Amino acid sequence: MSKIVGFDEAVQDIPSGATLAVVGVIGWIVPDRLLEALGKRFADSGAPNGLTLYVPCFAGDNADIKGVDHIIREGMTKRLITGSFINPPDPRTGERPRSMQLVQANKIEAYTFHIGVMMHWLREIARRSPGYMTDVGIGTFVDPDLGGGKVTPCTTEDIVEKIVFRGKQLLFFPSLDLDYGIIRATAADRHGNLSFEDDPLVSSSLAIALAVKACGGRVIAQVKRIVEPGDVHAHLVKVPGVLVDRVVVDPEQMLVSGVQDEPRFLGQTRIDPRDLQPLKPGAATVIARRSAQLINPHELTIYGFGASSSIPTIFATEGAFRRRRDLRLSGHHRARLLWRDRDLGLAVLRQPERRCLARRRDPVRRDPWRPLQNRRPGLRPVRRARQHQRVEIRQGQSRIGRFY
Repeated sequence: MSKIVGFDEAVQDIPSGATLAVVGVIGWIVPDRLLEALGKRFADSGAPNGLTLYVPCFAGDNADIKGVDHIIREGMTKRLITGSFINPPDPRTGERPRSMQLVQANKIEAYTFHIGVMMHWLREIARRSPGYMTDVGIGTFVDPDLGGGKVTPCTTEDIVEKIVFRGKQLLFFPSLDLDYGIIRATAADRHGNLSFEDDPLVSSSLAIALAVKACGGRVIAQVKRIVEPGDVHAHLVKVPGVLVDRVVVDPEQMLVSGVQDEPRFLGQTRIDPRDLQPLKPGAATVIARRSAQLINPHELTIYGFGASSSIPTIFATEGAFRRRRDLRLSGHHRARLLWRDRDLGLAVLRQPERRCLARRRDPVRRDPWRPLQNRRPGLRPVRRARQHQRVEIRQGQSRIGRFY
């Protein structure tokens, strides 16, 4: 039986008072048209109302992708539990997000917790445990002694507890009941198997599906296209169809605001960092440049949104990145290439206190991970145990490692 339905049918039976879990990372991987259909249903009929939204990372950017702002309406949403908020003005109207307007007007209950906590919380819901325990947040705004993550004055219920476990103070997040999951992917077959080949991230899609199904709820997925069963390799299916109840199709699904498709976000094409343009003068550029000065070579750094996302551009335009041809290293750091022999498939790398896996690009096919013995004639086969040999490089040392 096909799980593909229309947008109106997909959201028709969501009842008032339900708890919805929604995927999204600002403007990325947001099931925008599905949320819009649910918001339209409320505008036309006044139902559903009194919803609770569980949004690990805020879904929507207040530009072309409104996200959960479609369903955060006075009377429709009672409570919002999220790992982040956004407050940029709409680039066309200058209006702030409806969610932030309702929060500032004290119209809805709102909680905010660490995004990592929100993700792990889903895992505990999925395995039907009593809840999630962590020491992350002790002494911060998440601590019940300091507000318990409450954002608005009308938010009175404590949904996080402070407990003592084996003599240590921890925060305890009791498991919730999730009634519906609203997620997104690139493609689906009629059985509901979801793949993400045109999306740069999966985010909490699988975690939400597992948690909702563990609660006996229903999962609705928005995709860009429908494929025949078997057309997508099994390894590309990140959410199996057994976890998906309904699928809706939006052929115009956007990658992010203002971008329909962009191969560079998927690593399908690359640009030379030297081709990037310097940032315009401003406060964000000053913050990014000052922060860049605090990052040491060979450090793995995670950048968030806002001014911090400009730090890689600072590095690129000031020549901190170097191009490497024919050599691919695992991780986000680069090793110094001291010597290599293309015929023997050997390389000497130098890098302080790092583990890396070096591989040579395939000169014949685009697939760089194909085993060596299936490649060009005349190359001596290498035992499978050595094809993915890791190379350990310690401070001040150089080792020889096989790559292909």
